[in-house]
Amino acid sequence: LVTVLSVVDRYYSLVQWAAVTKARGLERALSLGMTTEISRWVAYKLPTFAGFRSLWRWIALAQYASFVVVAAALGATVMGAQAALSLSSWSAGDAMWLVGAISLGVMGLVFWAASREFKALAVDSTLPAVARGVSIVTVRLRDELSVPPGTADVEIGVNPPFPNDAKALAVVIPTNDRDVSVVDCRILRPDFLRVTLTNSSDGERTIPRGDVQAFIYV
Repeated sequence: LVTVLSVVDRYYSLVQWAAVTKARGLERALSLGMTTEISRWVAYKLPTFAGFRSLWRWIALAQYASFVVVAAALGATVMGAQAALSLSSWSAGDAMWLVGAISLGVMGLVFWAASREFKALAVDSTLPAVARGVSIVTVRLRDELSVPPGTADVEIGVNPPFPNDAKALAVVIPTNDRDVSVVDCRILRPDFLRVTLTNSSDGERTIPRGDVQAFIYV
């Protein structure tokens, strides 16, 4: 159980660190730094402690290893009483220690493999941002938009069209209604922008005509 938990922990830690790496790249392109400030305190390698550059990795490994050692010791203590009844020299307590040693070996291998991925992501985070040509485009909303309760997709015509390989990063809708918010945006084709809106109220809301600010990148 402890070994499986450690594997799941490493997996989700890598997924989260990959998301942070991607966010940092996009924020550099937009001249933002929120994720960089947050990740500085939870980074895989701490730049402020030269002697403990892999501090968090060793803390996690020691934590899970101690769980395995304690579990093996408890198991050996409980099962060791059967050694007197066994006809062979191999007791159940010895089996507990063997299982514990195998678990430690598996966890060490998983942490080693995860460390290589963490280092690779750390190198990738120093490369130039993935997004290119980030810009703000004004799209004219010519008609009012009715947003029913729940989630709804709205397609907005774009003229002049976006570049052929452009992708939408964010959209700002001209409304002060706090019940309506944007949850997703996507460029279906250069002349159409799909915006997913959510309405948290019980009634239909209306978004007035105005200029929609679309953050796009290539």
